[in-house]
Amino acid sequence: MSRDRYVSPLSERYASREMQYIFSPDMKFRTWRKLWIALAETEMELGLSRNGEPVITVEQIQEMRDHAEEINYDVAREREREVRHDVMSHVYAYGQQCPKAAGIIHLGATSCYVGDNTDIIVMTQALRLVKKKLVNVMAVLGDFAEKYKAAVVESYEQYIRHGHSWCWGLLGNIVNEHEHGEEREIKFGTKHFSCGTKVFIAPAQWGDGYEKIIVIGLPRHGRRYIEIIMQSKDFAISSPNLM
Repeated sequence: MSRDRYVSPLSERYASREMQYIFSPDMKFRTWRKLWIALAETEMELGLSRNGEPVITVEQIQEMRDHAEEINYDVAREREREVRHDVMSHVYAYGQQCPKAAGIIHLGATSCYVGDNTDIIVMTQALRLVKKKLVNVMAVLGDFAEKYKAAVVESYEQYIRHGHSWCWGLLGNIVNEHEHGEEREIKFGTKHFSCGTKVFIAPAQWGDGYEKIIVIGLPRHGRRYIEIIMQSKDFAISSPNLM
């Protein structure tokens, strides 16, 4: 591994192997090739022709399928040094592997056809993976909360009681202004949060009347989330949200 070039902690430290693959060059360029195959298949189905003869044949499409997974990066890299265009470089590289289909790869398309569609496919797959992992985490938290719901713990009440509230809560915003004290002095925001700050609101506990609520948010002068108890009048609930 090279130590003299920037690497992102998102991939080096935090991302799972599945997520790393979704955003990898292999995923990107294999998706480009699948899109080029889909384009050729559609053009053939629509009867694209020249002088009454079909432009695209089954044989050409099969040749493209045979090499869809074999990205010849070295050829694409050398070509890009000449043309300074990533899409055209990979069109050329793919054509070197598919000489019969070289003339129909990317036919009639723009760079956005592979670029934008691949971005959508990558983001969709990434979100599906996030959803799957969130569901698994929620299941584990649910089992944890159920297992220890009757446990008596001193000084570590958050460890047990918040097992359920880590999953779902309400989303709210700190009110712009409110009256404070007997003299009804107008205050903007709260001691800990600025006006309009987004906070996550934990579910109410039995018997508290929902007047004092546990909230989690970024404080006025800090970069780490804090958890405090607030008066419910100090924020406005906007929607349910995943915590």
